[in-house]
Amino acid sequence: MVRRREIANHQPASTGSFVSKASCQRRENQLWNALQLDQQVSARRRSRIGKAFRKPLCGTCHQQAFNGRRTAPVNRCKAGSGNRAVKKRILRERSWCRKGIRYWQRKDYEIIDVMKSKYPVSLLCQLMDVSRSGYYKWRNRRGTKNRYEADRELLTGLLQQAHQKYPSYGYHRLAALVHRETGWLFSHNLAHKCCKMAGVWSKARKAYRYRKPGEEHVTFPNLTRGKWNPKEPLQIVSSDMTILQHRGKQYEWTLLIDAFNNEILDHQLSARQGDSRPYYHVLETLIQLTEAKREKTAPTVFHTDQGAVYSSRAYCKAHEQYTIQRSMSRTGTPTDNPVIEALNGWIKEELAVDFGLSDAKDIQKTLNEYVLYFNNQRPAAALQYKSPVQFRLEQGF
Repeated sequence: MVRRREIANHQPASTGSFVSKASCQRRENQLWNALQLDQQVSARRRSRIGKAFRKPLCGTCHQQAFNGRRTAPVNRCKAGSGNRAVKKRILRERSWCRKGIRYWQRKDYEIIDVMKSKYPVSLLCQLMDVSRSGYYKWRNRRGTKNRYEADRELLTGLLQQAHQKYPSYGYHRLAALVHRETGWLFSHNLAHKCCKMAGVWSKARKAYRYRKPGEEHVTFPNLTRGKWNPKEPLQIVSSDMTILQHRGKQYEWTLLIDAFNNEILDHQLSARQGDSRPYYHVLETLIQLTEAKREKTAPTVFHTDQGAVYSSRAYCKAHEQYTIQRSMSRTGTPTDNPVIEALNGWIKEELAVDFGLSDAKDIQKTLNEYVLYFNNQRPAAALQYKSPVQFRLEQGF
């Protein structure tokens, strides 16, 4: 490492005249002031340059210095990484999303490029602790993007297009969608950085508040006990009703979902409050599916909440002659039915954000189109970013 006193030993190219010691000292001060006062260097970068003339620290000493006291030791450390110098990086400036990749390295090269007319490039590269070949490579390629930067720009554009189509998607599902459409293999971490740089955020979901669990039903206890891991279709089926708002009117939407692949088996809509017909329609669909099942090794667990219709005697008698075993959540405990309760929130957000439910002319047609999209196209994180139908077919069912 070149020290400040070595700058004075460097003599500029001789022009035939004698260069005095005072002139060398003046040139040394000019170089020092230019490095510290250059407008292209930030305050933190100037602080880094001021420490550039000491011996390099190992990674252990560097971490201890900045975690504890603010002044780093001068001597090298023999523990940990030995005598290896730490990488030239400013603390808390690890992300390329805000200032770009190798931002500080480019600033080093820009300083050298400004001062190369007064001082040799080799000396400036030694002072800035960069390679001379790296500087010339940067100068020759300045203004052109390398392959990695071009790929990131292209990937960011694809993620933005997917976000415009599905604003409720997070970066995981956006990455899965781009991979499925283009076949491009990239990490979700890279997708997260590209979305962060482009300002792409999911426009969905509110945080869930914990609620104290209630008591179990007297007739039908909770059989799942949090074990929602069926091995085949129609092993655990869940049903629930949710409210949809459309043009100032409330609709009751009843869903029937298979917990094996989160596929919507049936859905019924009613504009009348407290209408029990949708509940019986989805139950009839479940009875038909269980009767059509070839291997009846075990009864189908039908899990619901303790709603008025689900707990009624008429509803319970409607399935007592079939291979259906009832299970109910505890009172006021939606976490006992996490599959359909979580999907209810996501489905309503996607209907509002991606499908424009509030502006739809025909709500039934919009719901039918969404269910078709949900079962055949929508990637689910729990299914390795595959659609429910695709996952079921790949599992051999």
